[in-house]
Amino acid sequence: MAENESAGGVIVEISADVSGLITATRRTEAELRNVGTAADTAGTHVAGLETQLTQTAAAVRTAGAGFGNLQRQLAGAGNQVTDFFLMVTGGQGVIRALSTQANQLGMMFGPQGAIIGGIIGLGAMLVGVLFPNLDNTKEKMKETQDAAKALADIFQITAEGAVVLSEKFEKLAAANEAAAHAQLIGAISQ
Repeated sequence: MAENESAGGVIVEISADVSGLITATRRTEAELRNVGTAADTAGTHVAGLETQLTQTAAAVRTAGAGFGNLQRQLAGAGNQVTDFFLMVTGGQGVIRALSTQANQLGMMFGPQGAIIGGIIGLGAMLVGVLFPNLDNTKEKMKETQDAAKALADIFQITAEGAVVLSEKFEKLAAANEAAAHAQLIGAISQ
C-alpha cells in the first residue's frame, strides 16, 4: 500500500506491506472465536458437573441417613439376640425363646422382616408344641403294638371275621382260670 502525502513541498512516499498483519489479525480473530467456543463448552461442562455434584451430595446424605437407620436396626437386633440368649440361659427352651424373639427381631428390618419373623416364630411355636408329642407318639405306638400282640395271644379272628378265644388261651383257662384271668386283665390294661 502506498500513499502520497505532502509535507511542505516535499513528497514522501511510504510503502508498507501489511498483508502479513491482516493474515495475523484474521488468525487471532479465529483463535479468539475458538477460545470463546471452548469457554462456552467448559461452562456447559462445569454446569453439568455442578448438577452431578449436587445429586451426589443428595445421595450421600440419603446413604448417611440409611446407615443411621441400619445402625439403629442392628442395635435393636443385637438387643433381641441378647434377649434370646438370656431366655435360654434362664431356663426357657430354645424353641420357646425363638418363637418369642423371632417376630421382634424381624420387626427391626421393616414390614417384610416382621412378616418373616412372625412366620419363623409361628413355626417355632408349632415345632415346640408338636415335637414333644412326636416322641410321646412313638412311645404310644410301641405300647399299642405291645397291647395288640398281647391281645393276639388271647383272641383270634376266624376266616369269617369272627373274634374268638385262641386255643392257647382256652387251654390256659381250662388249666388255671386265675392265670387266664390275670393274662386277660394284663392285655386289656396295656
